[in-house]
Amino acid sequence: MTEGIDRFHVGKRLRLFQDTTVELFTKTDGKGYYEEIMWNRPNGGGGSTLLFRNSNVFEKAGIDSFEIHGDITDSMNLVTTSAHDFFASGITLSFHPHNPAIPTLIMHTTYLELTNGDHWLKAGFFLLPNSKTLNKEKYTRWFEDANALYKGLEFDASECIVPHRNKNVTDFSLIIDQNLGQITLGQVWPAIETLLYQTRSAYQDLVIELKASPIKREEKQIQKENRGLLAEYLLTADKDVSFRRATGCPTQMLDMILPPDAIWN
Repeated sequence: MTEGIDRFHVGKRLRLFQDTTVELFTKTDGKGYYEEIMWNRPNGGGGSTLLFRNSNVFEKAGIDSFEIHGDITDSMNLVTTSAHDFFASGITLSFHPHNPAIPTLIMHTTYLELTNGDHWLKAGFFLLPNSKTLNKEKYTRWFEDANALYKGLEFDASECIVPHRNKNVTDFSLIIDQNLGQITLGQVWPAIETLLYQTRSAYQDLVIELKASPIKREEKQIQKENRGLLAEYLLTADKDVSFRRATGCPTQMLDMILPPDAIWN
C-alpha cells in the first residue's frame, strides 16, 4: 500500500468533502439548511446523514458518510477466500432538483479493506438529464474529463443498466467495482478524489446557471419517468446500495437517494 493512503486517510478526506459540500450548496441554494442525523451500525461503526431542508432548488437532497467494520458474510457479495472481517469508509451524495432543467446527481464512493490484504473500491457517478431541450455539452465535457482520469489505471467504468429492462438509465455515468490488489492505491484514490471534486464543481455550475429556467410540463413528465428508472436501478443493481444493505446499515442513505416521486410507463 502507498504510504499515507489508507482507510484513515480516505475517511478523513471524505469527511472533509462532506463538510465542504454542505457549506457550498447551502450558499448556492440561498435558503435551505442541512439537518444532521447520526446513526450507529449494530455490528460495528456508524455514520452521519445530512438532509437538505427547505430548499429553493431541490425537492430532495443529502449527503451521507460512514465508517463501518465487522465480519464478512456471503450476502456482501465480495470475491474473497480468506478474509474474515472488513473495514469500509464511504460517502453518498444525492441531489433531486425541482426544475427538470437541472440534472439529478448521485455520487457514491466506498473504500474497503479486507483482512486478506485486498483493497476494494466501489464508486458510482450519475448525471441524469431531465430536459430534451437542454444543451448537453457540459455533461459531455464532464464525462470525457472523468473518463480521462481512468485511462492510465487499466480498468474501465461500466454503465448503469436496469437489469430486468436491459435499459441504460443515463448516458452520463461511471460505475467502478474494482479489487485494487494489482493496482496501486496511490494512483487510484487521487483519481477518485479528483473526480468527486470535479463533479461537484461542474454540478454547482449547472445549478447556478439553470435554477431560474422556466419549468415545462412535458419535462416534468420526463423527469418523473427518469426517476422511475433510477429508483429501479438503485434498488436492483446499484452495488453501493447492495453493500450497505448487506452490511446491515440503517436505511437513512437509501431513503435519501431515492427520488421524491416517480412514474412508470
